[in-house]
Amino acid sequence: MNDLMIVNNLKLKMSSLEIAESTGKIHYNVLRDIEIELEDAGLLPSSYEASYIGKDGASAKYYILPKEETFLLLTRYDTKLRWNIIQRWVKLEEENYERVNKELSKAKDLLAIDDKIMYRNLEFNTREKMIQDKEKYLSKREALLERLISNKKYNLNF
Repeated sequence: MNDLMIVNNLKLKMSSLEIAESTGKIHYNVLRDIEIELEDAGLLPSSYEASYIGKDGASAKYYILPKEETFLLLTRYDTKLRWNIIQRWVKLEEENYERVNKELSKAKDLLAIDDKIMYRNLEFNTREKMIQDKEKYLSKREALLERLISNKKYNLNF
């Protein structure tokens, strides 16, 4: 089970369900341990609470803990259980790192495409401006020639 949660600025979180699975403990006991540890630390367990639909279709409580609160819970467990959770947390961070790198790579590709489009638009707009400027120049030149031709003073015959 991968209950990794990513919320608010990509902050990693681990659920009590995953903690139970990683430690081999019964989820009910993990819930109890979390409540005790959070309350002892002066934190409100209800602020970490969430619910899910269990296999029986009923709504069930679980907790979503940030890294610090997860490590607080770990101090309660024996060495082997702590080690299991630490290894799982490291794996979650590695998976998140890979996911973020893939997203960054996609973003870079999109930016490169966007840059190409912008450059092409700039080239097109520059060409359009040059054509417009040339048309203005030719139109002014043509008007000047017409004035010169119509002016008898210069007596221009073509």
